[in-house]
This record gives sequence, structure tokens and C-alpha cells, in this order.
Amino acid sequence: VDLSLGLTEHDGAMTGELEYSTDLFDRDTITSLADRVVHTLTQLTTDGSGHRPGPQDESARQLERHVSELFAELLKVDHVGTHDDFFEVGGHSLLAAQMIAEITRCTGVRLDMSMMPGGISVAAVMEALRQRGVSNAEAWDPDGSFDPGDALLEALAPLARSDTDGLTVTPR
Repeated sequence: VDLSLGLTEHDGAMTGELEYSTDLFDRDTITSLADRVVHTLTQLTTDGSGHRPGPQDESARQLERHVSELFAELLKVDHVGTHDDFFEVGGHSLLAAQMIAEITRCTGVRLDMSMMPGGISVAAVMEALRQRGVSNAEAWDPDGSFDPGDALLEALAPLARSDTDGLTVTPR
């Protein structure tokens, strides 16, 4: 074995085993590598300060996963990153309106594109939801009762106000 790293989590604690060839690596190099692995794992499994996320944090991440999965489904891609711009990944304005309508249906919170002036991304949607008081997965109901037609009209309303390409949208 030239270099091997095994990690195991048990009862909330992570342990690791690093095996290496002394012919290829000196102790200082392996110590530096191990420190980097621990630092990276700490960043991935905590909020960066060493604090392990609690149930509320996990629920917020689950809500973010729901939003990210919706983006990916609508864009017909495997994965959408938190800060990927909806339009750069292949979206267009009508697809964005459909996405916002679906988020409205699933959360009961009406959003519109003007709430995301820096562009539409998973992070921007999450911030808009937080501003409306939605911050955890309990708010996500894929069988939500909002009428998507009404939500779509509301999401498109800012376009009507800006008179883009002569499109007129009249909410009911």
C-alpha cells in the first residue's frame, strides 16, 4: 500500500486510520497530510468553528437539498451547486417562474424573482425563504395545496410591471 485512508463514524465521533509506505513518505509529510484531512473534515462536518450541527441545522440543510433537487429536476441536470446561477446552468425566465411556483406550492410561501436581485441560485432562494420565515425542512410539503397557476401568475407579475417583450400578466 502506497497510501490509504480509512474513516469511520460511530456515535457521532469520527476515527481514522492512515496507512502509508515509509519508502515513499516521511513522517512530516504524513503528519501534514493528516492535519489537512482533519481540517477538511472539520469544515465539512461542522460550521467551521468546531460546532457540530444540531437537528435544526440538519433540517435547514434538508430544505436546501429539496430546493437543490428541484433546481436539478427542472434543469434536467444531475446536480446543482448552492451558488450555481440558474440561468448559467441552462435555465430561462419561464423555467425560473415554474421553479418559483413549485417552491411556493411546496412551502406555502410566495416568492418572486425580484426577491433575488443578485440572481437565482439555491443560496438566493434559501435566503428569500429565510426572510419569509422558512428555514427548515418541516416547511417543505411536496403535496402542497397552493394552486401552481396562481403561484405562476404571481411569480410572473414583476415581468408584467416591467413590460418585458410586451408580455402582459394579470393576476386573478
